[in-house]
Amino acid sequence: MEQQRTPGAVINPEPEELSEAEQAKRDWAEIDRFRARNQHLDPEEEMAFITRVVEEVRQERYERGQRETEDGR
Repeated sequence: MEQQRTPGAVINPEPEELSEAEQAKRDWAEIDRFRARNQHLDPEEEMAFITRVVEEVRQERYERGQRETEDGR
């Protein structure tokens, strides 16, 4: 008689999902830690830096899209 194999079980090592309120509390705690780490920075300088980086990425994506269009992709 052929032996039957028991299917394996998948065990999720992650704890059970957090409630929405618990996740929100953790998220805000992380935001507060982020703010504390960066409180010495000038907000206007940081916004200017972020804007420059975003514009660079947009330009790169635009140029890549143009090249792909020209290549017939």
